[in-house]
Amino acid sequence: MEQQIHINYSKEKNNILSYINRKLPKLLAFFHISCLDHTLEIFIYDDLLMFKNNYQNKTKKEYKNWICGFQGKNEIHLLDYQNYLLTEGHQNQTKEDYLKLVIHEIIHDLHLQYNRNHGNEPRSFLYLTEGLASYLSEQYPNPIFNNRIPVEAFLNNEVVNYENYAYIIKFLIENYEHEYLLKLISNESFARKETQKIIHNIKEKQI
Repeated sequence: MEQQIHINYSKEKNNILSYINRKLPKLLAFFHISCLDHTLEIFIYDDLLMFKNNYQNKTKKEYKNWICGFQGKNEIHLLDYQNYLLTEGHQNQTKEDYLKLVIHEIIHDLHLQYNRNHGNEPRSFLYLTEGLASYLSEQYPNPIFNNRIPVEAFLNNEVVNYENYAYIIKFLIENYEHEYLLKLISNESFARKETQKIIHNIKEKQI
């Protein structure tokens, strides 16, 4: 798989690649993907200002201080570990936490590939895309859910704490068929119909 993932960064490149290669087979299996259908370029920045400028140029969005990674077509852009520690909410993160961020962004790429092959949409609701990436990367291995969040927040793609998104994916994996989850992440109209029921079931479980 190394030939399909190219890291544009010299420091700790081998450690990052080794971690990716350990995690990737399980993730490919989750999406029913045998291999990447493209070369994935990973750009890692040791210059925060360059990262910020590239984020704004490529996404056409204003940079916010918690952002430490983003995607382009067949490419991932990440701050290096030292600059990652300077971003909001990440000051006490370990190198293991940083490697999970790398996997988080790779999961987004795999999700896009799956949807290109099987889906009606390039991406799905924020709670599904970020939930998948946050839970499968093990950033939140035991997430909790705030049952006061209205279902409209999920349907309107309002930014809710990613731990809540991760909980939804954990709940779906533990309580639904895998093919149901794959349909949710690749068919936005289906996900829109199902979201209220899913959130209701989660809240019922919390009571």
